[in-house]
Amino acid sequence: MPIYKDFDRDLHNRHDVQGRETVKNYVSAHKDGLIAKDNPDEYGVDLLFYKYDRLVGYGEVEVRTNWKATVFPFKSLHVPERKKKLLDNDLPTLFFSVNEKHTQMFVCKAETVLNAPLVEVSNKYVQKGELFYDVKTTDLYLTET
Repeated sequence: MPIYKDFDRDLHNRHDVQGRETVKNYVSAHKDGLIAKDNPDEYGVDLLFYKYDRLVGYGEVEVRTNWKATVFPFKSLHVPERKKKLLDNDLPTLFFSVNEKHTQMFVCKAETVLNAPLVEVSNKYVQKGELFYDVKTTDLYLTET
């Protein structure tokens, strides 16, 4: 049985709306004709991408409170394995990892995450047993928001 961090409503409430807004603003400014909208299904992928009023893809957003400086402080990005259900979709899906100040983010195709090796990572929420995709930063696109 997989071990996952329990859902933290307070943590979600502090970061979810601003993280989504950061990505929606980025998409409207940098992706010609693409519009990002919040998914009304709060248990589904975060964003729905539309072009000419047609659903064309999805976006999953996370805010990294441990990424405080301009330079990402780690060799790889750890994405919880529990996010697989949000990244494995019937339409193209992008994964966005936003820094704490909402000034920079990593972007990649969901396949980049899902094809990365799984590693066990001890963290402040789960001491032992939680698996993460270990995505090399060289496989990610770093951009300013």
